[in-house]
Amino acid sequence: MFNLISQIETFLRGMWRFNWWAVALSWVVFLAGTTMVLMMPNQYEAKASFYVKDHSVLEPILEGVTVQSNVASHAYVLAEAIKSRSILEELILESGLSNRLQDAGDMSGLVEYLQKKIVITTQRETLYDMEFVDSDPQIAYEVVDILLNQFLNKVLTGKLTDARIAEIFLDEQIKEYEERLNIAERELAEFKKENIEEMPGTNQDYIASLQLAQSELAAAKVELRKAVEKRNVLQRQLSGETPVVGMAGFSAPTARFSSPTSSQIDTVRRQLNEDLLKYTENHPKILANKATLDSLEKQLLNEKKSLGVVENSSGNIGLTTANPVYQSAQIALRRAEAEVATNQATVDEYRRKVAGLRNSLDGVSEVEAELSRLTRDHDITRTQYLELSKRLELARLSQEAEKGDDSVKFQIIDPPIVPKTSTGPNRPLLITAVLIMSIVIGAGFALFLDQAKPVFLTTHHLNRETSLPVYGAVSMKLSDDRMRTERTTLAAFVLLVVLLLGFYSVTVVKHEEGASLISSYVMK
Repeated sequence: MFNLISQIETFLRGMWRFNWWAVALSWVVFLAGTTMVLMMPNQYEAKASFYVKDHSVLEPILEGVTVQSNVASHAYVLAEAIKSRSILEELILESGLSNRLQDAGDMSGLVEYLQKKIVITTQRETLYDMEFVDSDPQIAYEVVDILLNQFLNKVLTGKLTDARIAEIFLDEQIKEYEERLNIAERELAEFKKENIEEMPGTNQDYIASLQLAQSELAAAKVELRKAVEKRNVLQRQLSGETPVVGMAGFSAPTARFSSPTSSQIDTVRRQLNEDLLKYTENHPKILANKATLDSLEKQLLNEKKSLGVVENSSGNIGLTTANPVYQSAQIALRRAEAEVATNQATVDEYRRKVAGLRNSLDGVSEVEAELSRLTRDHDITRTQYLELSKRLELARLSQEAEKGDDSVKFQIIDPPIVPKTSTGPNRPLLITAVLIMSIVIGAGFALFLDQAKPVFLTTHHLNRETSLPVYGAVSMKLSDDRMRTERTTLAAFVLLVVLLLGFYSVTVVKHEEGASLISSYVMK
């Protein structure tokens, strides 16, 4: 703490060596700053207040039927839109601001100046204040008055104008969406026509069909394995029997060879004829019956050969005496072989069907995906078209309703007047700031000179700077003349400081007169 106090004391004593420089610079800075503050032009504020009603007597009646316009929100939007470049350019030409135009570049500068200075605020939801500050009170009044009239006209006429604009916009959008809807419907119809066989609505789902065909193929393979096992058992039994035991003569020409195989052939043929009336030639059941019929005919031919049945040129049938056991086993074997052939044909047909479904699955998936996309686009466009049509009807009803609503939407509460007194700048505050700044600058300059030309003022300072022991100090005795000179110098310094404070006080009190005096001098 002692070191800090000692350090401060050293700085003050060093600055006191250049006190005249400090007070002189403070005077110069204060005079220059005060002159600049007094030369600043006065600012005059023109202000107006207005009220915007946001309800109508028709609202309870038309609630839910029409769209009620929020005039207060409309006013807020216009409050920002009114500061657009086109409106402000018209304002400049209509007001005294046109006298400030020297060339084309000044117009942009004045527009930016107005955009910054024009302020529109909301006290409550429906009460607005419009303010503008300028160095000319007449121009400040003209700006607020012109803007207020333009604002009034826009609010009173803006509702129907906006409703008409909304109607035109919706009508154009409906036409556009109608064209898009027609295009979407044509594309969807053409796509369905080109892919009618693969549409999800005309055939069952391909994945389900593939799964069904695979299950049927598995079942047919099981039946085929059973038939093969049965045939193999009969072949082993047949290998141990003798085919014939004797020979008989020829029968009458009208006789016909008869066996269970021939009866089965007749049954299969009748079934085939009936199935041909129901299915196409490529149906698995038709193909299986044909394969069965071919197998049975071969089996019948083999039975005739094995039994010694011979037909001569006259049609007589000759028979040998067959072994009954062998004949029964052979008949059963032929039936088993026919069953194997039938099952094999069924398995082959289902294999082809599964392979065809697998090959077609990729194409069907693409068709279904494209159909989903086209349907989705069509539904979105149709929904938007219906929504826009509904909104257009609401806009037309709202416009008709607002034509009959003559309630006052806008009212000026406090009209603008030409300001008589200035609202700025705050010269007393600025002059005080100038005084403080001048004192700080003067003291800072004295401290700078002290640091630039340092001296040792105390023994403690000398010891601290040189690290040498100081055993004593010799004091200086001033003469009477020197003492009088020092006192005179101190009195003059104090007088200058007092004059500085006094000049500051007078300037703060008489700042308006001082500003007028300097303005008139500058105008000359």
